[in-house]
Amino acid sequence: MISLEINGVDKTSNIKFGSLRKDDNLNDRKDLLKFTIRSYEGNIYLPELGQEVELFNGAELIFGGVIVKISESMEGDKIINYAVECTDYSFYLDKLLVTERYESMTVNAIIADLLTDYAPDFTGTNVNCTIPITTVTFDRITVSQALAKLAKLTNYSWYVDYDMDLHFFEKTSEAAAFNLTDTSNNFIYESLGIDRDISQLRNRVYIRGGEIEGVTRSEFISGTGVKLTFPLGNKFSSLPIVKVATVAQTVGIDFLDIEADFDCFWNYQEKYIRFKDTTVPAAASNNIEVIGTPLYNLVMRVEDSASIAKYGTYEFAVTDRTIKSKEEAKQFAVAQLQAYAENILEGGFQTYTSGLRSGQIINIQSDLRDTNEDFLIQKVSFRQLSPSDYVWDVDLASLKTMGIIDFLIGLLQSGKQVAGETSNEILDKVLFELEEITITESIVVSKVHNPMSETVTNTEASNAQKNLGNKFVAGPYIPSSFADQKRVFILEGSRLG
Repeated sequence: MISLEINGVDKTSNIKFGSLRKDDNLNDRKDLLKFTIRSYEGNIYLPELGQEVELFNGAELIFGGVIVKISESMEGDKIINYAVECTDYSFYLDKLLVTERYESMTVNAIIADLLTDYAPDFTGTNVNCTIPITTVTFDRITVSQALAKLAKLTNYSWYVDYDMDLHFFEKTSEAAAFNLTDTSNNFIYESLGIDRDISQLRNRVYIRGGEIEGVTRSEFISGTGVKLTFPLGNKFSSLPIVKVATVAQTVGIDFLDIEADFDCFWNYQEKYIRFKDTTVPAAASNNIEVIGTPLYNLVMRVEDSASIAKYGTYEFAVTDRTIKSKEEAKQFAVAQLQAYAENILEGGFQTYTSGLRSGQIINIQSDLRDTNEDFLIQKVSFRQLSPSDYVWDVDLASLKTMGIIDFLIGLLQSGKQVAGETSNEILDKVLFELEEITITESIVVSKVHNPMSETVTNTEASNAQKNLGNKFVAGPYIPSSFADQKRVFILEGSRLG
């Protein structure tokens, strides 16, 4: 019986019939759960963003995640429908950005450190990758992006289960809970369909690898008595031996070694030998001998004659500079042919039985369909048929397409390759925190601490009172006009008082 809990509370009765659907996507792609909540008088409920959702099939947890979107609509005038979208717990891996560089560590150790510092709520019980990483840089990317980067370097897969435990594993290592046969009765028999496709057919493969060493050989050059620099026909793997008229010369590396210490200088990238004015070779035929081990580009062609006879010739070329030997190039080409020399199979089926997850390997053995093949589960979708009946839709891809990945994983595990990057990017971790600062300021005027002096100059002119013709009379008296010169004589307050 299917039940749904939101933040630990059973809300199965609030789900609108037929709206519940779950998509289990391949590996690191987030699983999705969608349903509609009906809210009405007497049974009012509003889900909230960020709430955790768990979906059970009986006691089995078949989804765990977070509400990331809610869309509201009306049904009639008293019923509100809330269309809810959820993603699995890997949603929490996108909360923080990783700024780290790791060197000479296994993937297991790197992931353990990432979880400790950036996702402490997650566990890594099912992380299983001991491949060494020479160097890898995460420059302000999410934890999920960092995991995807590690998966790309190692050709592994990852996902977060519904108990918030991280799985990091080989792409073909997880078996399905059950397989299919004509009599297994664990799938809807008429729903099984298989498509055959030759659009990706390739039965003649050209591999262009990196540079490999050839057999030691000599190059002979004629001196002119004047010429100092002589181009070489080969790029040598290491410092060559140089002889002039059978006499061995001291050889340095051009632009790196001290000029006065050597007779001549070798340039690996530009492929030349340079002499000095004091050691210029005399004019003679083939008097300069350069002995070294040349490098040449590895190119190999491998084909499947049976496939060519059946379908005709389909050519394919691939360049991989990490391939450094003929044996590795042959293995790489054979892996391509094993994956693509025959038609590609894809298919799907429906089942009432739970337990399948994307990324698992399921075998289909059907005499009626003339098929006995391993398939990779690409996607598992869950939908409701009735209040108590549910069906799972399963998408498949042939495991033949995983052959090239198996080959690459084998190289990594055998130590022939070490995953890593060549980036020299410098990472800066600078922390700027937002703070609110309150400043209180008081001003005190102090004459003691801030002495100031002023100089005041006062100039006075003393004018003696002159007799302006005024006549002093006893008061009270009011002058009759401006021309009246009579003034009241003051006794109190005057010098005469």
